[in-house]
Amino acid sequence: VVGACNSSLRLPPEFLSRFGFHLRFQPYTREEFYEVCTRYLSDREGVSLEVARHIAEVVWDRLSHDVRVARSLARMLKEPTVEEVDRWASFLRRYGG
Repeated sequence: VVGACNSSLRLPPEFLSRFGFHLRFQPYTREEFYEVCTRYLSDREGVSLEVARHIAEVVWDRLSHDVRVARSLARMLKEPTVEEVDRWASFLRRYGG
């Protein structure tokens, strides 16, 4: 059985003992995030390289350090432009939870 989670702090020890070992990965550095995010958005989400790079920068600098946030932002765009990214990023920063 393979399991994955962002944090196992709230999982009971009885549950965790069912797994043979636990791997813990360090958070992305800015450079790693930028590369992973840019490549994912351009390859998997069909976003231009220019817009993918901008999304990576905006998400890291203004929103979070989570590639899933970048993916969600890319999917919100009606038009895949830098201006549209900035518009949505401002909205998310102001009203996002």
